Amino acid sequence: MENKPSNWILVILCVIGILTIGGWVWNIGETVVAKFDSNLDFELRQEEFIEQSKSAYSYGRFWGKETAQQYELDSIENHNFNDNLSHSEVISLAKQLYEERAVDFFCWGADDCAELPTYEELRRKYKVDFGSPNMPTNAFESGYVDAFLEYIW
Repeated sequence: MENKPSNWILVILCVIGILTIGGWVWNIGETVVAKFDSNLDFELRQEEFIEQSKSAYSYGRFWGKETAQQYELDSIENHNFNDNLSHSEVISLAKQLYEERAVDFFCWGADDCAELPTYEELRRKYKVDFGSPNMPTNAFESGYVDAFLEYIW
């Protein structure tokens, strides 16, 4: 057998394939072991919960910033921009605008638009089988208020 470049390429591809499949098996193995180990199962579920809450919080920050920008431009009906609000007044204003769905539609390009998600949509999108069922809505609202407060105050 000669040492042709094609033989070495086959060896390298086989090694990469074995490592890839081994990684998949390892991930599946961890999930299977977690079914019998309550501590590991708890850790995996907790990690998923944290990732989902981070994602919902980030999405809320996006909407909070967009609402703050619209508020600053005086384009929200029945709400005029006021830069003399206190910290607590800005927070209550952000919560009020969120509950009223004052900015419930936003486009950042010709075909790229989004609607402010409802509570049910948030629960479906960021569903976890661990912890509070209200986590997605609470994390989203927290991100929304934080971003609004950072932008305005």
